[in-house]
Amino acid sequence: MSDPCFKVILRFCLLLPIFMAGCGSVKTITTEGSSDILPTKQASIGITQSRTPSPDASITGEAVPIASPTPIFTLEPSRYDPDIQQAVGVEHIQPLIYQADETAMLVFFFYTDMEYCLKPQGCQLANRLYYSYGESTSFQSMPLTQETINGLEQQVARLPAADGAGESLRYYVEVAFPEAAYTQRYPVAGTIDLFTTAKIISIELPAANPVEPGDKVYTFYWGFGPNTVRSGWSGGSPHRIGPPALDVASNGRIVLLNPVNQRVLIYDPKEESFSNFMLPFNYFHEGDLAFDQNDQLMVCDFSGQEATRYTPYCYRLLTDGKLEASVPAYAGSPVTLTEDLRIVDGYDQRLVVPFNAQGEANSREAQRQKKTWELPHGLVLCKDGSLDWRRARFADVEAGVAFEVHSDLGVSPLVGFERTPQGYLIILNSEYQQIRAVWIDPAGVVLKDVSLPNEQYSELSPGGGDVAVAQDGSLYVMSSTKNGIEIHFEEAP
Repeated sequence: MSDPCFKVILRFCLLLPIFMAGCGSVKTITTEGSSDILPTKQASIGITQSRTPSPDASITGEAVPIASPTPIFTLEPSRYDPDIQQAVGVEHIQPLIYQADETAMLVFFFYTDMEYCLKPQGCQLANRLYYSYGESTSFQSMPLTQETINGLEQQVARLPAADGAGESLRYYVEVAFPEAAYTQRYPVAGTIDLFTTAKIISIELPAANPVEPGDKVYTFYWGFGPNTVRSGWSGGSPHRIGPPALDVASNGRIVLLNPVNQRVLIYDPKEESFSNFMLPFNYFHEGDLAFDQNDQLMVCDFSGQEATRYTPYCYRLLTDGKLEASVPAYAGSPVTLTEDLRIVDGYDQRLVVPFNAQGEANSREAQRQKKTWELPHGLVLCKDGSLDWRRARFADVEAGVAFEVHSDLGVSPLVGFERTPQGYLIILNSEYQQIRAVWIDPAGVVLKDVSLPNEQYSELSPGGGDVAVAQDGSLYVMSSTKNGIEIHFEEAP
């Protein structure tokens, strides 16, 4: 399997034109024939035959005859994993949250690093979208349409976000290489489910606040002792690394992932005491940690180890740091841990569950049955297919409520969205090295709006691991300075 850094760089290069663009024009081409696919360029053909497989059918990565009884080339099964890195990479911009009367724009692009496809003849790729509404098991299908958005060829479908009965859209895509007699499914199992509501509550944010240190600041100095944190340089990386992630237990204990010396540091503010223990893996590039409801710690290695072919792993630890259980985490692009110890998979914006409610390791098949993200959030997609960095939507699926936040200064990148006793907490990173935290009530009324430091002397978690929300709704924000790590605490309203 290829190095995970390649996937990170490739995802960034593909997404950069979309994030940097504003709302602009679109060139549309309906593709009825075949076209070539290059490593970072999409292409597609509409499949003419009508097939409606079960919505819960899953492709395991095995070669499946599609159009060619005699494949021109075959895949190398050892290079790919159906749940982590498939032969065809799929990038899908998923706003996920719509008003029921809106049209959902589904944007995809596909790429591959297969050696055969890098040759001058390229590869031919076929795709088809399957969609339904609500709990219906009857799926309709349609080819995707090729459109040029901000100079990038993408595959697009436009469908009502909800049907006449108010049921929300859900869908999946099949992608095939006829030349290799190969097909795969996105997502691997289940469907992408939109959240729709009759009305989205609008929130207008004023100009940014002045940056304040917060109600309290905890400082962990750089050093070599048991009460300090370490910084260093990652091999081949131009960035300084240090503690990238934190979490807070119900009793106020602060835990830091301290990778340079391969340790976890725990600080108890009440007793002003420190403890630390070794990580159960060699930290490489990305990871996160979180306490569960019983204050038991889970640490995840998102990059994986060479010995496990860079498969992400998660570890449950006892209070003294001893390993209780470990399990491979079958996430294609793990982003962060949720408060209920689920992994947000950026590949399809759904939740991977590494352990069951009893703390036992879930099998690959159990993890493949991903959960719908109960607190989805994302930038709003413009009609031309570009992302609007000034508008973002946040939803509570269980409560059936959604908010749209607007700011002329921008709301991107998004960091988090959490339930609190007061209602909700929206966390943004819209200003350079700052975290903006906005507490709202269930009706969308702003209760408190503050900006806290989020300096990056050493590299912090890009997925939200550098913030933590306590059970009472208070916020902890990590900042890395020349002196060490600072944790800025802001009390909930």
